Amino acid sequence: MLDERAYELLTSQLGIANEEKAALRKQLELLTAEFKNMSSSHKEEVDMLKENIAALKESVDGLNVTIGIQTKMIETKDTAIEALNLRIKELLDENKGLEDQVRNGRKHRFARSSEQTRLLNNRGVDTIAQGKADFDGSKIESSSDKEDKEDENGSPKASLGKPKTKTGAEKRPRSPKKKTKVDKTVVHEVDSYYNLPEGARFMYREGKMDVTCYRVIEHFKAYNVEHIYKVARVQLADGSFVNTMKHPLGRLGGIFSPTLLAQIIGWKYAYHLPLNRIRKLLADQGIHIGKSTINKYIQDGMTQIRLFIEAPFKKSVQDTNYLMIDETTELVGVKDEDTASKAYKKKYLWAFFAKLKKMVYYVYEKGSRGGKIVKDFLEGFKGAISTDGYVGYQIFDDDARYPDIMHVGCWTHTRRLFVEAVESDRRAMDMILLIAELFTTADTHRLLELSPKQLEELRKHDFGITLGKIKTLARKFEKDTQLMANPLMAKAVNYMLNQWKSLENITKCGYAEISNNLCEQRMKTVKLNLKNCQNIGSEEAAKNAAFMFSITESCSLNGVNPVDYIKHLLDCICNNSKQDKTSLLPCFYKSEC
Repeated sequence: MLDERAYELLTSQLGIANEEKAALRKQLELLTAEFKNMSSSHKEEVDMLKENIAALKESVDGLNVTIGIQTKMIETKDTAIEALNLRIKELLDENKGLEDQVRNGRKHRFARSSEQTRLLNNRGVDTIAQGKADFDGSKIESSSDKEDKEDENGSPKASLGKPKTKTGAEKRPRSPKKKTKVDKTVVHEVDSYYNLPEGARFMYREGKMDVTCYRVIEHFKAYNVEHIYKVARVQLADGSFVNTMKHPLGRLGGIFSPTLLAQIIGWKYAYHLPLNRIRKLLADQGIHIGKSTINKYIQDGMTQIRLFIEAPFKKSVQDTNYLMIDETTELVGVKDEDTASKAYKKKYLWAFFAKLKKMVYYVYEKGSRGGKIVKDFLEGFKGAISTDGYVGYQIFDDDARYPDIMHVGCWTHTRRLFVEAVESDRRAMDMILLIAELFTTADTHRLLELSPKQLEELRKHDFGITLGKIKTLARKFEKDTQLMANPLMAKAVNYMLNQWKSLENITKCGYAEISNNLCEQRMKTVKLNLKNCQNIGSEEAAKNAAFMFSITESCSLNGVNPVDYIKHLLDCICNNSKQDKTSLLPCFYKSEC
């Protein structure tokens, strides 16, 4: 029989063993849970590390792209710098000595006169003592020695010694540098007006007579000849009647010859003289004609010129791939059809500037500012146009309606609004500086003398970076409610964003200008004329004036004398010339002089 004490001992040992087993099981569960927690935490860390590695890789890729762009920019700039250095070298070679000329010009302009220099140099100076102090021991040449060195003709004899150094007086040019364009030049030799006295002789320098030149320009007053043709009536054998001659000026009519009429038209539209002053000029020359009569002859002559060559002139301006467009106002006398009274009203004149041809065509169409005028003029046109921000031009931003026309905005107008706003908010200067980068880049590109295609590729890269900065800043300004509360800043920002499509087109065209200022400058002629003449009498006269502005301004752009050109056109009208009218346009015209 089992001992109770042994049984109790075994039972207690079994209980202890069970407790230890339960404790071990609990400890195992705790260890298992801890291991699971550790595994999950490590997994999160691994995932986070993987995400960080992916982000770093993306950043590295972005940096590589940026480095590539910057490298390309540096290469472009290096190319531009090399081209600029080459251009500078060429300019220096072409203008060698220009700096010395400028320096000498300033020296002669601001230097003391010879009398002032002599008085200042002799003021309180012992010239004899100074001469002794400066004496270097060389032989002093007396006047008799000098005479011995000249032959009987006054020419210097050959010398075996060291040649004399030229003084400043000997280096002076002996003839005038500036050449004036005159019709005739007459040179008067010394012996034609001067008799050498007995025992005297001419002075020579370096084997040539020492002479200076006096320039005198003589003006011969123009004179006018009046021709009076007596015309008789003749009856022919068949009973019909004829005159002994037709009007000598043909279709031109009037009493002014082509030469005089061209001069008068030139006075008014090339030199902007009002009609009263023209009448006085003619009266001073002995031609006494009333103002209304002179005006009638001028208008008749301009009408004939306009009918003669306006069509090919307009077609030539339209037949290009780049136009700059602008409009301005003028005061025109308009008749009321009901009351027949005339009132002067503000009307609009349009300018279409073909920059590549150096031709400009002005359009007056009842003084309207409607977009229909531009649409009609650009019918069939293919290319780019540069304009300001006038709403009438925005129709050309529609690529669906006008696929062949690229509208390029004007960055000068855009900048001008920020310049006006800079006093009210200094943050406008940030935008002005960014726009200035565009103009600086455009000037650099212009010096490279690239083809339009090459310039287009360069603009996409160089302008694209600056345009991105400008648009980002404009959007930032737009979201700033405090800044947009300023009406000047709001106007500038809204103008830029509304015009952004056309402003950005500068990167898509290599021959378009970044500014429309060249076309605005074509309006200075009109404004100067109106300032002197005040107004235009009628709408028909406004059409004639618009075409005469087209002629005179195109002549100015092509370096053609407008009076000679108008005279040639009037001669062609009088003689019923069959010459091709296209060859008569200012861009093709060759002066007969």
